[in-house]
Amino acid sequence: MGDTGSMIVGFLLAFLTINLLTIKQVIILNATYEINPILMISLLFYPLIDTARIFFIRIFIYKKSPFKADKNHIHHRLLELNFKHWQVSVFVGIVTLILSTLSILIDDLNIHFQLLIIVILGTTFFSIPQLIQKKRQLMLSSLRKGMFFLIATLAFISATSCSSKKDLLYFQNGKKNAIEDNRILDQKIETNDILSIKIVSLDIESSRIYNIDLLNGITSGTVNPEIIKINGYLVNDEGFITLPVLGQLKVNDKTTRELELFLSKKLMNDGHLKEPTVTVRLLNSKLTVLGEVRQPGTFTFYEKNLTLLQAIGMAGDLTINGERKDVLLIRYENNTKTINHIDLTTTDWMSSNLFYVKQNDVIIVNPNNAKIKSAGIIGNAGTLISVFSLLLTGFLLIKN
Repeated sequence: MGDTGSMIVGFLLAFLTINLLTIKQVIILNATYEINPILMISLLFYPLIDTARIFFIRIFIYKKSPFKADKNHIHHRLLELNFKHWQVSVFVGIVTLILSTLSILIDDLNIHFQLLIIVILGTTFFSIPQLIQKKRQLMLSSLRKGMFFLIATLAFISATSCSSKKDLLYFQNGKKNAIEDNRILDQKIETNDILSIKIVSLDIESSRIYNIDLLNGITSGTVNPEIIKINGYLVNDEGFITLPVLGQLKVNDKTTRELELFLSKKLMNDGHLKEPTVTVRLLNSKLTVLGEVRQPGTFTFYEKNLTLLQAIGMAGDLTINGERKDVLLIRYENNTKTINHIDLTTTDWMSSNLFYVKQNDVIIVNPNNAKIKSAGIIGNAGTLISVFSLLLTGFLLIKN
């Protein structure tokens, strides 16, 4: 290959590197991984380490121009060990594949720590020919065994660190048959709930005094939900609200529907209005989603029946690190808090009362095993491999 050929190859490498960096994510085996510069360094590690090594040897050891050709490249060392050209290519390809795969698996670590792992591991792999050449007869078989063991260990740890397809897909036992829909019953009104109560009758002017203006204080065209809540009826600690004309009423023993019927009867029986229509809505229905979701937080909803899947969707869905087989739903019912375990990989829970969320429910998505393993320094696959590589390199240097 002459100068022109080298320039073309260099241009293609630079073009493909920049083009790959423009891709935000890559999907491998139904798993989504972020593209970062460490992956590019892993893919180009062989030419980078070989160039840096050959420049160091020519300048500081042989005291000659770094651009003067010789046979000190890594592939020359492998050829001197009776490797064939195709074997050298396979060796370089396997090491590059290992480094690039590892860079994807450890993309949740600090970028400097990722770089340190790739540099240590890549340098260890590509230093093997030099180590073999120093003590060829004694160390050749042991190094090959060590290299095989290291690659096998890396493959095993990588396989056990990844989330399998069964850990990521929803509703794996879903069939075409219908799933029974169990709608939840209306909840009782609770302390600190904020109610919207609208009373109308055939005589609109007569019913106006029984209402408060929820939009009071809003001067712009945009309706602020928080202002509406402030103007609503707050249920006090004793379970009472204060309505215009009607005064204090106990509401915490009723559902919104029961309160509508109660107010309608009271207005008619006490001679306030004829044929009144009462509408009661809860203004501060909320739920909390925590853990491995894209946007954890507390969310307000106005639907009477909101499903668990819709609630998770409000939080941006589970991340790839979310444990789908054990989602926790903490629910407050009858002065008792219950913790329910839901397996999102099945459809069994969809026929239970857990399919619809209730006010003040808390949904917790715990991290899966792959995330837990990568959370600590000791449990991280990349760290274990780096430590092993350092120990192996140190042992070989001492023995030599």
